[in-house]
Amino acid sequence: MFVNSKKSHGILPEHTLLIALLRNELGGEVERLLSENMNWQLFISLAQEHRVIPLIAQNLRRFSNKFPRNVLDELQRRAENRALHNLRFRSVLFSLARLLEENNIEFLSYKGATLAQLAYGDSASRQFGDLDVLVHKKDFLRIKKLILANGGKANWSLSAKQETAVLKHYYEFPFNFGAHPVLLEVHWGFMESFFAFDYKIEDVFRRQQVIAIQGKNLPTLSNEDLLIFLCVHGSKHFWKRLSWICDVAKLIQAQPMDWDFVIKLSEKFGCRRRLQLGLMLAHEFLHLDFPAELQFQFQNEKELESLVSHLKTQIFIDDLSRESNQVAINLKMRERWRDKVAYSRRLFTTKVVDSLLMPMSRPR
Repeated sequence: MFVNSKKSHGILPEHTLLIALLRNELGGEVERLLSENMNWQLFISLAQEHRVIPLIAQNLRRFSNKFPRNVLDELQRRAENRALHNLRFRSVLFSLARLLEENNIEFLSYKGATLAQLAYGDSASRQFGDLDVLVHKKDFLRIKKLILANGGKANWSLSAKQETAVLKHYYEFPFNFGAHPVLLEVHWGFMESFFAFDYKIEDVFRRQQVIAIQGKNLPTLSNEDLLIFLCVHGSKHFWKRLSWICDVAKLIQAQPMDWDFVIKLSEKFGCRRRLQLGLMLAHEFLHLDFPAELQFQFQNEKELESLVSHLKTQIFIDDLSRESNQVAINLKMRERWRDKVAYSRRLFTTKVVDSLLMPMSRPR
């Protein structure tokens, strides 16, 4: 039985060791930490909680003679189970892609297996628990019928009025799909409208790229769109998982990036600070080196420095449960006053819609 790390307070040696084992450069700090008295149950619980079991299991091989045998065996067992799990998800993704292609429905696969391939080089090295596809909103009802006709199940049972509200005010719909059903989330947007992240989905489709996974070509987001999405998504969840920071670092290290275009997009859609936040956390935790052309982006950014300092301590401490705390941080993450106003206004109106029509609760 592994302990819940949320009960821990402050940064513990187990936290520090976990972070050290996620970096590209391994060595002195890991060996020093291994000489300390570790709570190995907490360490394994942390690796699971932060969705980094595969990376930790890989990097531990260099220090196998310094770890307790039962800890190594447990991490290896979990990593192997995760690899099998990911293969099952990949198979379902291929089935879904084939179904949509046969019916001439445009889609983009993102996160999940495609992000694992782009950023980590294979689907086994990233821990994920669902499949995500981005579609045009106009195609959703047709896609829903296809999924249901091919053995899938809708996770929400909605009235016609609720379904209309979901399509108008929300951004995704969950299904169980596949021969061995997995969670499939069909998106027509990136997040709830109150986050005031009004990214143009049609432009994302226009900039798409195609990647090959085990000989199967899959359309996905451009590297630049994906990086911005990862930083906005991580910020939405206050970067409470180290895996989200790893995704940012691994993508930048593995793929070419048009940094001028990334900055241009982030400024256009008011998410420059959230992009900076993701990059800064990747630098602070994982020692990610910034490209030279980005250095000036982080000069004299007092609000950014304050956010980084605050979130670094919050990753291992559950101190953002109160909605007022979450709203305050979300406001600080926006650099433009018009986005702060839009977030506040939409948050209030969304609550009214939720209470009347929506079938789910939303993160704030």
